[in-house]
Amino acid sequence: MTDTFYNTINLAGKELSDAQQNALTQEQRILRWFIGEGVYFSFGPSAVRNCVFDQNTPLTSVRRAMTSLTGRGDLVKLEHTTIGTYGKPEHLWTVAAKWNAKKPHQRNLL
Repeated sequence: MTDTFYNTINLAGKELSDAQQNALTQEQRILRWFIGEGVYFSFGPSAVRNCVFDQNTPLTSVRRAMTSLTGRGDLVKLEHTTIGTYGKPEHLWTVAAKWNAKKPHQRNLL
């Protein structure tokens, strides 16, 4: 599970495995939500957290997951920004064209 959990705190064993699984699950939930919202909408990390997770989910975790999904080509980061939860600008993302409902592989998530 590379690029899913950034092990900057040097976890090992079961703790590392659990953290990697949690990160993958966050990415799956975000990607499924983006696909469900359609290819014509864009959202910032604050909006994604508010719609997909509870307020206990760190916004940094949502940003990390969205960045990982962007690196894999599942999401596209736009130049446009919106004002986020903390009153600061944040970029908007949209689902990549490859996840358009007309494509046959649309259901093969991660």
